[in-house]
Amino acid sequence: EHQCMLLGETELAIAALSFRESLPLRCTPEFTSEMALVCDELYHPLLETPVANSAVFRRHTLFTGSNASGKSTFIKALAVNAILAQTLGVCAARAFTLPRALAVCFIDEILKGTNTVERIAASAAVLRHLAGCRCLCFVATHDRELTEMLAGLYENRHFSEQVGPEGVTFDYLLREGPAHTRNAIALLAQLGFPAK
Repeated sequence: EHQCMLLGETELAIAALSFRESLPLRCTPEFTSEMALVCDELYHPLLETPVANSAVFRRHTLFTGSNASGKSTFIKALAVNAILAQTLGVCAARAFTLPRALAVCFIDEILKGTNTVERIAASAAVLRHLAGCRCLCFVATHDRELTEMLAGLYENRHFSEQVGPEGVTFDYLLREGPAHTRNAIALLAQLGFPAK
């Protein structure tokens, strides 16, 4: 039984090292007592051609942007790297600093599927409550109304698209402030949906 445990632990160590070595850019995370998350060239480790982003987060943050612009992928990259930092001691980034353990909260599309009016009101209430907790809350949302309703409690970052003759393209780069564009109608036009 003891030999099986040793074999299992050895295989786990080999798998962890293999994963670590597979990352083209990696770092050992730093932990801080400060409520801040700092990432330098952070990327999602499961993407073949990821786009890296750098940012400093000292407040709760809303991520807005149009469909397929990168907000969900970025919030998942933050979450995956927070988990990797606390389990394997490695991150897919040039540098990654975060508070210990339960001090970080990630929500992708809060209350998705709820009707619009109730979703926005309930989301604002939940996020106001979380703003009073000792955590850093990161939320990806399509509901731009939340950026105004939660002004002062959450900072805003966004991802955007470029619409041109070739279609809709994305650079997946994180920008300051809330999103001001939408692309659903432009995407329908690009797919040949009739203007009528």
